[in-house]
Amino acid sequence: MQTDWRNEERNYNSDIKFLTRLNITLTSDHDYRSNLDNALKMIGTYCRNDRVHIIKIYPDMTFTLLHEWHKPSLPSIKNKSKKQKC
Repeated sequence: MQTDWRNEERNYNSDIKFLTRLNITLTSDHDYRSNLDNALKMIGTYCRNDRVHIIKIYPDMTFTLLHEWHKPSLPSIKNKSKKQKC
């Protein structure tokens, strides 16, 4: 039981460190597009995902991709997808 508590505490501390670094990345430069690219890469790496997107959802239940990060070995899908149904 103590190891479960320690693992949970370790994960909590790791998450706090990650969110602190993410916040610094987002606010460290006035070029927000570059900051978003770096932040999405950090999120993808930390969560072990191949892709991370920021989407905009419209009232008609469609969405578009606003920003994308993907592993270099994968093709981009941002320009291929237009307004899609949710």
